[in-house]
Amino acid sequence: MIVHGLDLRHLEIFGRVVQEGGITQAARSLGLTQPTVSGHIHSLEEEIGTVLFHRGGGRARPTAAGEMLNQFAARICTLKAEALVELEKFLGLRQGELRIGASTTPATYYLPPHLARFSAKHPAIKVELTVGDTRAILAALEEGRIEMALVGDEVDGDRYRARKVASDPIALTVGRSHPWFSRSKVKLEELRGQPLIVRGEGSATLSSVVHLLAEKGLRIGQEIPIALRLPTNEAIREAVAHSETAAFLPRACLAGREGELRPLELEELSIERPFMLVLSLSREPGPAAKMLMKMFG
Repeated sequence: MIVHGLDLRHLEIFGRVVQEGGITQAARSLGLTQPTVSGHIHSLEEEIGTVLFHRGGGRARPTAAGEMLNQFAARICTLKAEALVELEKFLGLRQGELRIGASTTPATYYLPPHLARFSAKHPAIKVELTVGDTRAILAALEEGRIEMALVGDEVDGDRYRARKVASDPIALTVGRSHPWFSRSKVKLEELRGQPLIVRGEGSATLSSVVHLLAEKGLRIGQEIPIALRLPTNEAIREAVAHSETAAFLPRACLAGREGELRPLELEELSIERPFMLVLSLSREPGPAAKMLMKMFG
């Protein structure tokens, strides 16, 4: 005899009949009619292919098969109850974790206030933030290591779901030692031959600047030489503040350093990149991720 399936509702009612000692008592405790309970027991016996109760004397005593099944039914129903409790906690944001990733600039200057508000509202949710360049963060999203990403560049709409949540102005920046420090504007052509400090490959800041300057016939690494590559905007900012070299930096990175650093306007070009909230096409974010997304507006 092969048993092809067991209906969970049948098992729950079966277990209650064993617990109460009879179909009438079980029906009363479940708020069901006696025929309904009897129908569930009959269906379960048909599924299994054997009788589960000795009937008579006003009580329903489990057969040997019924005794064995009841051991498993009790465990199954307990697991269901535990699952419902944990699921309610998860959906109610009373426990769990939120794994997100962000490229360096949004992770440093845009995301922290949102994460602080989220943690204050949902203290039981453990937030795990992965920081890297845009390329690495999108790879983590594709591999399922994070639920959502925040990057400073446009992404392929055929590979991701994405929406813009903020803008990030980028300024040509010089320090006090640079001959341009007293100026407020420079012409694009003046960048020709001007050494720059830049981020490494994979940086969305660098990608945005490279693309827009190339459209104007100025290629970084050719018409505009590279003086130095550094891994973070903060490292570049400090190098610019103490040298005669320029760099393109997010304006947020310059806050509080107005006496040492001068953002310059390019007369023929404005550089602004989007901060993009990115989701996988194949995986749905969990409740915690969806709640954080609402905070972005």
